[in-house]
Amino acid sequence: MNGKSEATGKVSLRFPLKERDEIENRRREDAPLSAPNTEGNVWPKQVCPAFEPRTGAPEGMRQCWYCRCADFHLNKPRSLDVGVCYWPKKTES
Repeated sequence: MNGKSEATGKVSLRFPLKERDEIENRRREDAPLSAPNTEGNVWPKQVCPAFEPRTGAPEGMRQCWYCRCADFHLNKPRSLDVGVCYWPKKTES
């Protein structure tokens, strides 16, 4: 399924449609945001210009998972895979 183009010398990877779609979705989920997604879903590895680290966040880690404005229910028995952005409010949860 993978091949090398004789003309360019580049390797092209071909994935089954379902797997390719999963890769595309993963990229979108991890992509940085140009602005806060207020009242919308945010994925743990996303980040926006309004990022504010929550208490106890690792130094230099800029991801929604560690943002004061994102709610992943970290104070509940089970955290969420997808959080909600409440910017400009701070949740600390």
